[in-house]
Amino acid sequence: MSEKSIYRPWAPFRKPSSKNGPGPLYTMLEYTGIGVGNSGATTTKSHKPVKYAGRKKWIFIAGSLLGIMILFMSSGDRHLLHPTCNPYNQHGYLNYAPDEPHKNRWIPFSPNSPCGKTPLLFASLLRTSWSEHGAKGIPDLPGDWWREEVAPDGGEWEDVNWARNKTILVIGDSIQRFNLRYLCEMAGEPLHEIGWDHPWSPPKPATPPPKAEWLRVPEDTGVKKGRRDLKSLLAERGDIELRPESSSVSSSIMEDFESLVGSNTNITHDLGKRAAPHVGDPMGYMGHYCHIPGVDLMIFQLFHFGLDEKNFWTIRPDFVPPYTVEDRVEMLAKPYIANAERPRTAPELTYVASALWDTTRFMREDTEAGTDISEALSPGRLTWYRIRVRQVLVHARQTFPKTHLKWMTHHYPLRALSGWFFQNGDQHQKPQRPQQKLNRLMPLHLAAMSAMEDMEDASPDQKKAMRDIGISKWGELIMGTEDHQRDDLHPNLLPGGYLWADMMMYDLREAVTTKWWAAGRPLGW
Repeated sequence: MSEKSIYRPWAPFRKPSSKNGPGPLYTMLEYTGIGVGNSGATTTKSHKPVKYAGRKKWIFIAGSLLGIMILFMSSGDRHLLHPTCNPYNQHGYLNYAPDEPHKNRWIPFSPNSPCGKTPLLFASLLRTSWSEHGAKGIPDLPGDWWREEVAPDGGEWEDVNWARNKTILVIGDSIQRFNLRYLCEMAGEPLHEIGWDHPWSPPKPATPPPKAEWLRVPEDTGVKKGRRDLKSLLAERGDIELRPESSSVSSSIMEDFESLVGSNTNITHDLGKRAAPHVGDPMGYMGHYCHIPGVDLMIFQLFHFGLDEKNFWTIRPDFVPPYTVEDRVEMLAKPYIANAERPRTAPELTYVASALWDTTRFMREDTEAGTDISEALSPGRLTWYRIRVRQVLVHARQTFPKTHLKWMTHHYPLRALSGWFFQNGDQHQKPQRPQQKLNRLMPLHLAAMSAMEDMEDASPDQKKAMRDIGISKWGELIMGTEDHQRDDLHPNLLPGGYLWADMMMYDLREAVTTKWWAAGRPLGW
């Protein structure tokens, strides 16, 4: 048997003269000012005998061993909160129960595995909040379920003290605003708009001019103009009915995502002033927030118009400045959080999402060029989107260095149910808006995943900023639930809205309780 294969219990205390070098505990003792002499007696670094030195040595050794034992004993449960053990990353299905809200949850196929149980966090949060403060309005989760000793899933209630005094920032479009509205309604709290005269709002900023072309990410649309007559194309597809008096569709303006709900100029916001289009309207483009007072949980929603850099959507009369996502984070989100006097750690959790405004801009550009809007996106557009996803995430990380940052995947609204898509002046003609095609949305999703996981083309600064950014799979998990949408874009409260709230609470718990050991976690969790 070779010398190296023999276990020697004294090996950790090897002296420097050993051919294998000093043992690790020998080095530790030397570092702390306690050395091990030739006779085994403990000495100082000057190797002079010290009274009670042997006792110090063994106290140090006993303490070190006790710490190691505690570390290993506690590691048995630690995997339950590890990011790679996220139940929403496990294979499963989304349960739909229209009459039992708390059953609208993600169910992994292996519920008995350590990572296979989705905790009932949002219901537990509401129970804790209502027990201490009560709801301002009538919660959209009726019944006295929260007074029961047993949780709605038959298990124990979750401890949600980690949510106290925390702040969440959601950067997205009307999909995220509707989900936040559902969260407020379930909690019995109002959805507040942050208008320009709200105490937390900065002064209305001017819209900066578009970035110079040489500063923008190049975007090759792949569009070849004039290939087909667009009006004939849309009629052939059944999107419009040709009439002699109809004006040219190709010169029309695409209506926005909220055409179904529109704007309501009779709605007033918190401070009681008459609202301009969308201002004061919970469906609008201003910032919004929801506050759960019993635990002081604040959730901000920052609206944006996609990843475009050339000020495309400033053509809209109801456009709310500034334009780019980066400018809106700097000029709106940061003042909201600061003026609300949230804790210095805010926001503890941040989501970023973008897809539908981007694909709608592509459709508008294709429409004006006379191109079939059902064709797949060009490689140039996908490359542009991939680069912009990474740029926006890096900016969010640099703006909020300590936040738990996640990209939220988009959902796939596969049916055009109703609503205007073109505004062509003919009020008798109401074509449905074309579908957001899966052959466009799915490649965008894959491009976003590549932006976060394929880092060979990233700069060193980007790699550093992107190394701990996670992914929320909410959009993927509600795939196939288009029959449970309120319109052709926005999911209903059940199951999509409830799932969104439950996943958010899981991510917040992860952000608050695992930050101290989760450094260096793998991408994609």
